[in-house]
Amino acid sequence: MMRRWAAIVITIVALAAMARPLVRGEVFSLRDHSGYFLPMRWFTALELRSGRLPLWNPYNASGEPWLANPQTGVFYPPAWLFTVVPFVPAYVLFLLLHMALLGGGAFVLFSRRVSVPSALIGAVSLMVCGPLLSLLDVSNNYATFAWLPLVLWCAVAGARPRTSALVMAMSFLAGEPFFAALGALAFALLRWRAPRQLAVTALGALGLAAVQLLPFLEMLRGSDRMGTRVPSELLRDSMPPRDWLRIALPPQRNVLFDPALHQHFLPIIYCGGIVVLLALLAVVTSLRRRDAQVALAVVIVIVVAAAGSYLAPVRSPLPLLLRSVGNGPRRV
Repeated sequence: MMRRWAAIVITIVALAAMARPLVRGEVFSLRDHSGYFLPMRWFTALELRSGRLPLWNPYNASGEPWLANPQTGVFYPPAWLFTVVPFVPAYVLFLLLHMALLGGGAFVLFSRRVSVPSALIGAVSLMVCGPLLSLLDVSNNYATFAWLPLVLWCAVAGARPRTSALVMAMSFLAGEPFFAALGALAFALLRWRAPRQLAVTALGALGLAAVQLLPFLEMLRGSDRMGTRVPSELLRDSMPPRDWLRIALPPQRNVLFDPALHQHFLPIIYCGGIVVLLALLAVVTSLRRRDAQVALAVVIVIVVAAAGSYLAPVRSPLPLLLRSVGNGPRRV
């Protein structure tokens, strides 16, 4: 009964977040919505509705590969919603579906370790926190991230290989290869003691995602992003460690950092004091558990890596690392 109520609450939260644009027939337009994802979803849906497989988009950048770009979601089943529902509601429903998926996946994952009410609080906190809401305008990132709690659940619950393979394949087809790779890596680290099942899952996921993965890898061979990268470019948006205080304190209350920031994405990491306090309480009371130790270690690695140019242990080895990789000439 409690789980049923949890599902209802998660659905209500997702509906509440998207109710206004759905009722008023609006779409989001801030940042990448209007400049990238609205036209991308429109063109892809138009081609599919016309019975054409969108191999190429002649209207962008004097023409560019389209099917090979995983962000287009040509082979992602939830993105087919745009072919059967009018575009405006489809755009909002696509985001609503993944918000509910994120909350539901987080709930079933968290409820393996904590009580149902605690799992629900954690799931809803994840759904409405700043970092996740900020991904709504990069819908390929948001859609892929929405699958990651289920990827982790498959690992810790020992789900059947075909179920795990399907979930991992969907995370890649959703359109953000980096997030999908992180999820697959986490799955492998959690299931390394079952090598046979891990191998079957990996082969199944690769087989299901191959229709998008192989064209994507071929496109990367000719990408200009394969060219040389300099440390100053890689470290351009480094984050001072003190600015992590923003996750708990809003700018007007936090006097320990300069409000005039060059990194305009910093304000979106705000999670709120209550959520951060609950997280700290969970870490302190569960520090002897392996999963809490792993979570804390991941947080520390993220803070150190994000510090970039502000932290010598990260800044100094980077030029040596780039030279060792031996990047080839830049391709145009």
